This record gives sequence, C-alpha cells and structure tokens, in this order.
Amino acid sequence: MASIRYIPHSFPPYRRGDGAYIDSPEAKSILEKGRQWLRENIIKYHSEYPVDTTVAPSNDTRRKSRDPSIYTGAGGNAYVNWKLSQYYLSVGNNDYYIEHLMKAIEAIHTALSIGGDDGIAFYIGKAGLYTLASLIYNSYNEPVKTETYLKSLLSCLPAALSPSPDEVLYGRAGYLSCLLIAKKYLPADVCTKCNLDGAMRQMFDTLIASGQQGHKKILRYFYYGSDYLGAAHGTAGILFTLLHCPVEWINEPNIKPLLVKTIDHLVSAQLPNYF
Repeated sequence: MASIRYIPHSFPPYRRGDGAYIDSPEAKSILEKGRQWLRENIIKYHSEYPVDTTVAPSNDTRRKSRDPSIYTGAGGNAYVNWKLSQYYLSVGNNDYYIEHLMKAIEAIHTALSIGGDDGIAFYIGKAGLYTLASLIYNSYNEPVKTETYLKSLLSCLPAALSPSPDEVLYGRAGYLSCLLIAKKYLPADVCTKCNLDGAMRQMFDTLIASGQQGHKKILRYFYYGSDYLGAAHGTAGILFTLLHCPVEWINEPNIKPLLVKTIDHLVSAQLPNYF
C-alpha cells in the first residue's frame, strides 16, 4: 500500500448546533479544571527546569533547555504565564495575576538573552519574542519598554520583506501574525506612533503578490518547491492570517476575488471524511 502524506480524518463533519456552549456550567467547570492543571504544572516546570543561558556544546543533549522560541522554548514559558496572568486579571484574582506576570517577565528576559535565532515569525524567532515582550510590558504598565520592543519588532520588517518563505511557522505570514497580535493588544496611540498599520499593509501586499506568482486567479504558496495547502507551511495558514487583516483591505476589488477563489480552491481540495 502506498504511503500517504496526511492523517485520515476520523470525525464527523461539524454541524451547526454541535458541541457545548462555552458559557454553560459544564464547560466552565472543565475550563477551570484545565486552567488549574496548567497553572500547577507551569509552576512546577518553571521551578524544576530553569533555562540555562550559557552557550552549550553542539553535542549537549540538553540543548532544548536553551531554546528561546515561543514554539518549544523559554518564550513559550513566557507566553503561557502571560496568558494565565490575563485570565486571572479578568476574574479579579490579583495575587495570581501578579505571580504569573512576574514569571512571564522573568521568562521573556531569559528567552531574549539566549539569542541565536533571528527568525521573523511569531512562534520561532526574535520577532515573536519582541511581540510578546511588548505585550508583557504593556500589561506591567511600562510604556517605554512596550514601545521599545514594538520598535524592535518593526525593525524586523526589512528581513520579512526580503526573499523569505511565506509560511506561518517560519516565514512572512508568521511576521504578519506578530503585527496583528501587537495591533490587537497594544494601545492604539502606541501603534499609530510607530506606524504599525503601515508595516501590516506592506506585509499584506507582499503576501498577496507572492501568492500570485504561482497562479494569477488564486493564491498559491510553496514549501520547498511543493504546493502546500496546510496550516503551518501552506495556503490555509497564510490565508487565515490574511483574513485577520482590516476588512477594508480584504474587500478591495482586486483582493476579495482572489481570497474567495482561494477559499473555494481549498474547499474543493479537501479529502473525504472517514468515520
């Protein structure tokens, strides 16, 4: 039997009305148990596996402990602590809010001090760490550091505009994700002062133009020379990111037909469900 490049989908298609409402008592109970489990385990991890910022030899089996990324390293520690801090702030638990925010600050300092990765995406690279640092310091009410890290993020724009992959995990769509996240969480006056919208528009236009190189009627994106459809490296993830940009950009007469036809193409290419 020939090998396949996908995992067969074993679940029935989604139907409107399926699933639990997030505000139901049952769902709230499950979510709260999950948050408590996450809180307990992230604190345990934080204390038992401190990140070593010293340079490791290439054969060191503990190299993962010196990973700065949000994807698999110290940046991820900072991210989950920041997310927990925002949740506890929203429910009025100031003690837990401060505890996790301080852990986020410690972890983002560690991640930034490791260095070694100049990538432009959110999950992997300095751009993601700069984005997260600006969010953390905005939460900590440090406007100068918030703006400093936002400017550091924007300083990555030339690298993102230069010949780069388009994908979410390592490439331009990952950088556009950084800009969109900053736009969502940072004060509007800071974003305006730093011309965040201008950088977003440049990345939006660059991704649209790159997708048209493979086909003029739809957007197509390639990974190592192959036409990819998926979320991490392909069209689905890039399209998802583009669709989070301002609606007036999406509705432009030369843009909207491309996006609609690309969505139709993805739908037509989906595999049958197996259940």
